[in-house]
Amino acid sequence: MSDWQPICVLPNVELQFSIGCEFAALVPSHDGRVEELRRRHPLFHDFLSRFSDNFGNRIEPAVILVKSGADCRYYSVDAVSSFRDAISIATIALGWANKLRTPHTHPILFGDIFNIYPWMIDRNYRDLIGNTFAFTAIDEVTRFAGQCSPSIFRRTVSEWEIDRKLLAVLLEHWEKYYESEESEWKDIALIRSLGTAFHATSLPSTTNITLYDFGPIVSLWVSAFEILAHPGSGGISNIEKVLGILEATPWHNNECGDRKFILGGKNKTERPIVSYLYKRLYDCRNNFVHGNPISYNDVLVPASKRHIFEYAAPLYRIMLTSFLNLQYRKEEPPVEDATAFGRYIGEYIEFYEAQGAVEKAILTAAPQDQ
Repeated sequence: MSDWQPICVLPNVELQFSIGCEFAALVPSHDGRVEELRRRHPLFHDFLSRFSDNFGNRIEPAVILVKSGADCRYYSVDAVSSFRDAISIATIALGWANKLRTPHTHPILFGDIFNIYPWMIDRNYRDLIGNTFAFTAIDEVTRFAGQCSPSIFRRTVSEWEIDRKLLAVLLEHWEKYYESEESEWKDIALIRSLGTAFHATSLPSTTNITLYDFGPIVSLWVSAFEILAHPGSGGISNIEKVLGILEATPWHNNECGDRKFILGGKNKTERPIVSYLYKRLYDCRNNFVHGNPISYNDVLVPASKRHIFEYAAPLYRIMLTSFLNLQYRKEEPPVEDATAFGRYIGEYIEFYEAQGAVEKAILTAAPQDQ
């Protein structure tokens, strides 16, 4: 257990389990690895014990650990941030899907939950180091009083709230990217896109939200799609590249491919519902960033009366499904082998659980009489 190094803390997250892979983990403060570090380094224990919510109730933050002895690339700001990005997107995309299907629920919807705290004890467990783009500072642990964000509730993240199948594949690519000195373009695009998507999941504003506060959010989402669709050096990314990936999705629910919408200007074509939604997101982005006239009606999806940005994260999950070719690939065993066949069916259902939720969420944008 001593083979892990604490890198940063996330005070807005409460965990009852660990999330991670071979080289990194997001864990609760009572995780065995953290508890050993707390015993060995009393000031680290003191640091974790000095957080509270905005009303003085004591809390303890989640901790990101990196395995000791791992390549220095895993300790970089880029690596730690993109590790966080993968967890965030795998949670928030499913959260918005559940919210679209059952509006009265309260899933995790915004990336602010996963914000990294700007202060952390140093690697020698002696001082506090504060570091942002605005400041760099050093201070004493005994003077510290940490708080969670005032603009978002601290949340318990349950295992069922994370798209585990997506996250497992994202972390495979994360490890591959940071263990290689020359990464493949696909992994570069994925890491860059996840980072942009994470920023797109931020609250539009902390208070007094206006229509125009959604402009930067929508713009970031379109950028996240276009980065993922970029073919690499010498190529270009545009709306048709994005639509091509979306429409190549291996559907679990064929209705997503069967529902058609008329798109286009002079040359109108029938496209599936994902293309319809992305086109609305894309047009909304253009209106915001180009200063075109825009109203609240322009950002609503007619059939569901929901804001187009609410569909962005589930739509991005569909994009990742196609980009990563997420499919259950085990060969179906003979029905006569009841044990093996039952296990196969159980794994199949589990694999497509989150995908099915996202597809149902996408279909809420279709008129009921269509």
